[in-house]
Amino acid sequence: MDSSQGFSLEQIPKPWDQVVKWTLVGLVLIVFFKLIGHILKFSVMLAVAAAIGAAANQIVPRKIPYGWAGATCAGLLGAFLGSLILGDWGPSIQGIALVPGILGASAIAGGIHYKAVYDRGKMLEQLQAKADTSDPLLLKLVGDWRLVEMLGKGANARVYKALPNRSLDPAEAVAIKVLNPDSIEDEEFMVRYQREIEISKNLDNPYIVKLLGSGEQEGLHYITMELVKGDTLRSKITEDGLPIIEAASLMTQLMIAVEHAHSHNIIHRDIKPDNILMDGNKIKVSDFGLGRGVDDVSLTKTGTALGTPAYMAPEQIEGADVSPSCDQYAVGVVAYELFTGEKPFNDREPMRVLYKHLHEPPASPKELRPDMPESLAEIVLRMLEKTEEERFPTIKDALEETKKAMANYKPA
Repeated sequence: MDSSQGFSLEQIPKPWDQVVKWTLVGLVLIVFFKLIGHILKFSVMLAVAAAIGAAANQIVPRKIPYGWAGATCAGLLGAFLGSLILGDWGPSIQGIALVPGILGASAIAGGIHYKAVYDRGKMLEQLQAKADTSDPLLLKLVGDWRLVEMLGKGANARVYKALPNRSLDPAEAVAIKVLNPDSIEDEEFMVRYQREIEISKNLDNPYIVKLLGSGEQEGLHYITMELVKGDTLRSKITEDGLPIIEAASLMTQLMIAVEHAHSHNIIHRDIKPDNILMDGNKIKVSDFGLGRGVDDVSLTKTGTALGTPAYMAPEQIEGADVSPSCDQYAVGVVAYELFTGEKPFNDREPMRVLYKHLHEPPASPKELRPDMPESLAEIVLRMLEKTEEERFPTIKDALEETKKAMANYKPA
């Protein structure tokens, strides 16, 4: 018979083919459900181990590190050691004896606690050995922090490196600003100090030093801040200025930080390289002690100039109410230094510096730095205009122009 007119013998299904097919399907299903069962059992075992670790965390003062992962590992190891030493007695889940497991995990947590206490004691001995005994605040406990090193001091406050008292772990170090006793008696300064706290609470930007807390203890007023391990921007500025791309990057970061403050209606009023910390290649603007809200007219009286002469806008020098444009002017001065290594106005006499800010135009930074793009030089000079109306409407506008200039910049 022609195969095209009917079925061939090969086309007739063989009974054992169906048997093989369904047998394979059955085996796959068995393996699948077995695997699911093992996964569920393993998940339950991990959950029990995590619960055992969590229970141990409640028994021992020192917490097991690494969160739930650490607690789970401690629970598994504790269950193994507990059962090995004490035997499998009491209730159990998925082969884990709960009571021996909790006791074993507690022993592990206790060992961690003992080591932490020992390490803390050794660290404290080292700190005491090299502490400056002439400073009564060194090694003093302030809040939950122990002051271990003075980082700097000024007329109104000292800044210390501090470690958490519970562990003295250097990885958790912070900076603490402690007010000098004389400053506390100055009512106007204390108003500015409280203002700094309120201002910093509202600022959250990668280019601004973050406030962690504040408090008062035994007459000491202090602010806790993130610790920036680098030096100030002042130490980074070279005699002939920084490379164009690096200077423009730092200028852009500063603009972003100031724009963030302005977006929260906050004016810094004392922007300068000494108030800008370096965290690697990233800036961190600090010291909002002179800062104020755009609408806050109670902090200082009109006619009072607060700030640093070399970075003060003309209207700030004259004692007029400050505006965000004053910060823009200061950013212009800092940018001028970044590119040229010099301030736009120099003189040994502070009063002469103030006079130049008021009445003399700055030389173009391009005259001091011929390889500087003309567009960047124009941006810096516009920020340094004598009147607010001649500057950029906002620091954000200056930032956008800077980004455009750098997008078109081609190194020689």
